[in-house]
Amino acid sequence: MKKVLVVCLCLLMVAVGSIAVIAANPITITVNGRVIQPDVPPQIIGGRTMVPLRAVAEALGANVEWDGNTNTVIITTGQSIPQPAPVQPSSPIGLSRTNPVPLGQSFLTPDGFEIKIIKKTEGSSAWNIIKEANMFNDPPADGYKYVIVTYTVKNVSSKEEPAWVSDSSFALIGSSNRVVNTFDKSVVLPSEGSYSGMSESLYHGGEATGSSNYYVPEGESGMQLIWNPLSSNGKIYFAAE
Repeated sequence: MKKVLVVCLCLLMVAVGSIAVIAANPITITVNGRVIQPDVPPQIIGGRTMVPLRAVAEALGANVEWDGNTNTVIITTGQSIPQPAPVQPSSPIGLSRTNPVPLGQSFLTPDGFEIKIIKKTEGSSAWNIIKEANMFNDPPADGYKYVIVTYTVKNVSSKEEPAWVSDSSFALIGSSNRVVNTFDKSVVLPSEGSYSGMSESLYHGGEATGSSNYYVPEGESGMQLIWNPLSSNGKIYFAAE
């Protein structure tokens, strides 16, 4: 039994449901096609039609009680009010492109690495960083752009210690659905700072911040970074934007 508490006195304004209020003199109330005769007649007050709460509720099969201590009308129906089912993601967080780890949120992978995507730099901003890092880096061709994704990796409990982590530990995927690797277009990133290429040997507890560079079509969007891209069942997806 589901109790619905409605704080009111004796009249209810009716506008929805299967109740039809017919403006007439006198006013007639029909519930599911059946005319009901309330003890207190309906009234039009201030241009609004007011009908007795008890008569309408009982006609719908509900029980009505009055709590004088709290001035509360208690309506009890014979059926529980259905609750909306919780929206479930299509898969647990990180295990698919439909539910990636959000940007800026740390995530502990099954192989013992805590990863957090920090930011994405693309287009002319990324090219300026690459151009300054090495004069021999090629500019992007027409219709393409560089994308630099910066992240932090911490070795929490890897099976092997130390464990080698590099920019090739990640791949990029976006709206074209094509997986892009850092080695698809080799460039030299800065030798230090957060834009430096990730290349670290990490013991348990060790942490490093670095970046991976990708070469993608100009219109690429919805980009996600894939941790462990060569694994058949251990990939983790991280939102890069």
